[in-house]
Amino acid sequence: MLTSEQVQERLGHVEQMLEADGYRMVVAVEPEAIAVRIEATSDACADCLIPRELMTDIIADALRRPDEGGDVSAIRLRYPTDPE
Repeated sequence: MLTSEQVQERLGHVEQMLEADGYRMVVAVEPEAIAVRIEATSDACADCLIPRELMTDIIADALRRPDEGGDVSAIRLRYPTDPE
């Protein structure tokens, strides 16, 4: 499993992309998964948030580095519209 520092560094460009559209990304490395929560700010563009499946693929691709290993098969993504 990747460390919190590795995850933050690898997802930096994804976070910047979300911030440009009014979203915030909160990431936690848990024993069984990498948990990613996307939160809408008051400036969020509702039409700008891409479908969950595509966002999951983008996050997985950003985390994956074949030469370093690290399991990224378990990503738990939560969108602003998901129930608590």
